[in-house]
Amino acid sequence: MKKSLLSIFAALILVTMLFVPSKAKASADTVFVLSLEVNMTKAIRSGIFDPTLDRLYAVFDSGFSDQQLVASGSSKYTLLLSQGVDSGAVYHFRFRINNFLTETVSRQVRIQQGINNYYCWWNNDYLNYTWFQVDMSYMVQQHVFRPDTDYVDVVGNMNNFQGSPQCSRIGASYRYQVLYNLEPGTTAVFKFRINGDTSRMELKGKPNRYLLVPDSVIHSLSWFNNYNPSRIPMTFYCNMKYMTRSGHFSRQYDHVDVAGSFNGNGAYDILYDDNKDSIYTSTILIDTGYYHQNPITFKYRINSSWGTAELQGQPPRTYILHDTVSGRNIDSSWFNNWNPANPTAPIAYNVFIQGQYIFKDVLTGVYSYQNINGIREGVSRYQWYRSQDSLGINITPIDTATKITYTIDTLSIHLWLVFEVVPVAASGDSAVGRPVRVITKTPVGNVGLADQTNFITLVYPNPSNSVVVVEGLTEIRRIELYDLTGRIVFIKDDINSRRALINPGNITPGIYFLKAYGRSSENGWARIVRQ
Repeated sequence: MKKSLLSIFAALILVTMLFVPSKAKASADTVFVLSLEVNMTKAIRSGIFDPTLDRLYAVFDSGFSDQQLVASGSSKYTLLLSQGVDSGAVYHFRFRINNFLTETVSRQVRIQQGINNYYCWWNNDYLNYTWFQVDMSYMVQQHVFRPDTDYVDVVGNMNNFQGSPQCSRIGASYRYQVLYNLEPGTTAVFKFRINGDTSRMELKGKPNRYLLVPDSVIHSLSWFNNYNPSRIPMTFYCNMKYMTRSGHFSRQYDHVDVAGSFNGNGAYDILYDDNKDSIYTSTILIDTGYYHQNPITFKYRINSSWGTAELQGQPPRTYILHDTVSGRNIDSSWFNNWNPANPTAPIAYNVFIQGQYIFKDVLTGVYSYQNINGIREGVSRYQWYRSQDSLGINITPIDTATKITYTIDTLSIHLWLVFEVVPVAASGDSAVGRPVRVITKTPVGNVGLADQTNFITLVYPNPSNSVVVVEGLTEIRRIELYDLTGRIVFIKDDINSRRALINPGNITPGIYFLKAYGRSSENGWARIVRQ
């Protein structure tokens, strides 16, 4: 299963908690870790596993004793082994519920350098049924397909591109279907063909069909060769070059979809980078009924989530459909309209408040600055507010609090605080960006830390191509930098200060995970982007 970046991040956090730091070495250290994750959703729903009563174990043929997995949220259970894992070794194992119910499937994993992630569902019984359906009506009308003598199958990665069993006809219609039990989160790549004949494959010379498999039952309907006079083809192009280069999007772990008025504001219309140029595309058949509902509205999203959709707080994109005689229906856009060739206002992101929400404590607003035109930050504007509630609906500006720091006074006790930053570029026609606010999760006066529980309190600038400043709640002793394989690519030891300056040098641009250790057992993590 394609792992999301968040899953890798979580694994690295757990791994580094188990990994005992050694003294700095001249060369990078290497880790060998086995990470197992089991999805028990269907086992829970079918009643064979009760999270409140039952236990889940990994049972190895050799090398390890039985190991209990721990709940990690969303009905998933995890186990990380960092001791005794041998490079190149092949471990055979199964999962077992309590001491009486063992899977019928056999599993194995070969250990390679870094973190070896193994993800599965209990007994490989996924909570998904995907019906691949194809409508052959227009092929029948054109005498390309004869229902009495011909058949249709699906060829894709779900059957190693060898072809499925013959699709069954749905009643007296000209629709045909075949059922697969697929792993949610994976991508099905496929095409339909007639009579198992490669020469009669649909979409010749065109990209495959794609389907992001959901955690549910789905009927995925297509028209053979995408031919349907009652539907209007529209091609979407979303340019992700800047998002990829700036570290906001991972070509390896993330995906892009389009969600709008024509597909229920989010179906399974995934865009793909067929040419490996960071321009994601898909052609979607839209019902002609939308002629009367023009214009259609839509946005592009990362990982099918409205939380990571483009144009946050702004209206959606619009497009007026027309018949294809007048030309193709095409939308070609940069995600978020972030085209480095066009003057664009700067943005502030990763905004949070550092410090303790206690009387007389000094709070600091922290954020990352970004300008897609490459213009450095000028004098950005700051404002602190007081709020009567945790939503920040009715806020009152604090007249004297217009700096990045604010010392909590008596008037703020029992109230929530809001930090606002307006990013300003040093020059350019679009120098002033949109204000961004963040509110404390608890009111002033609570004992201890509010939302700042990470040992690392500040990492800036981020992204960076040179020196990075790291600050901790207490004295930092050691800093490690990991790449996405779990390999340590940089170490700085004997820091002995709350503030550290690091320059990882000539590491490859990309996403890395920073681990900082305190004087005792405290530690913390942060994600950094190297440009």
